Amino acid sequence: MSARSSLFALVAFAVLPGCERAPTLEEDLAAIQAINEKILRGLNEGDLELLNSTVAENHIMMIPNRPELAGKEAIEAANENLIASWDNVEIWTPAETVVAGDFAYQRGAYDITLTPKRLGVEPIRSVGKYIHIYERQDDGSWLMIRDIFNSNGPE
Repeated sequence: MSARSSLFALVAFAVLPGCERAPTLEEDLAAIQAINEKILRGLNEGDLELLNSTVAENHIMMIPNRPELAGKEAIEAANENLIASWDNVEIWTPAETVVAGDFAYQRGAYDITLTPKRLGVEPIRSVGKYIHIYERQDDGSWLMIRDIFNSNGPE
């Protein structure tokens, strides 16, 4: 095989469908940060459509002092109630993100202030910690599939 045909075979192999290179760790971490930013933008801007576009079919949310919310339909209903009832200011500060194949987890801290849209109700602030678990989707994007968080307690 000539050098030219070897080069052609190498280039052809590199662009064949199903032969794409695996994302780098930096690309995975950036994609996870991007989905976090999209979730927070939906929450903080009250954009229900954007927020619900980030919900995986198999998402389970474990909220303190409440039964878990399991599945897209339950979480989207909770999102609708949240957006309709509260103005949200939420910040996540990741402490670590670990990628293991098609799954990743993130541990971090949150600071959230919920201001009711109904008059006469005081804002609620909570500072605490979280664990998020993400799964790589068939298209290579990442979605959060588990969300557990709890408050550090009264300030």
